[in-house]
Amino acid sequence: MDEEFEDIEKRQDEEPLVESAAEEPAEVGAASEAEESEVLVAEVAPETEEPEEPKNEMVQKVAEALKDDEGERFRVNVMDLATGKIFELAWFRRQVPFVILIVVMVVFYISNRYAAQQEIMQLDKLRKQLNVSRNYATARSAEVVERMRESKVIEFLRHTPDSDLTHASEPPVRIKLDE
Repeated sequence: MDEEFEDIEKRQDEEPLVESAAEEPAEVGAASEAEESEVLVAEVAPETEEPEEPKNEMVQKVAEALKDDEGERFRVNVMDLATGKIFELAWFRRQVPFVILIVVMVVFYISNRYAAQQEIMQLDKLRKQLNVSRNYATARSAEVVERMRESKVIEFLRHTPDSDLTHASEPPVRIKLDE
């Protein structure tokens, strides 16, 4: 892997970013189509391109991050993961606070989700109970309205033997009081 980084660096150093038209003198009328396209590319390319140094610095930073305390590069394979040898490496030890932060966030997320699910279950239970209570209240209200109808009251009074109340034959009259 170290060789790959070196090869990339060498290629970037060797390849020019933009070819200019002034490097090769062109004869009038003898320029081929390929040369003309190179000249056009050179003219279209912006003059203020950023150098490739940031990429090289980034490659170097990645290479440095993959080195152990002794400066030796390491390769992680499945066997290292299975045996736990990966936990001995310095780069892993440097990442321990980040791993702990992630674990705490995952635990917080799981507990939050559990609490939210419990509240949703409680809300569903209360909604069902409210519907049952509402249906019961509606049924009781309908029974009261049914019993309070005039025809039901008259029928009730007829079937009650010790009641002297009877249905009025005349409509009710308002009594006016003089003040």
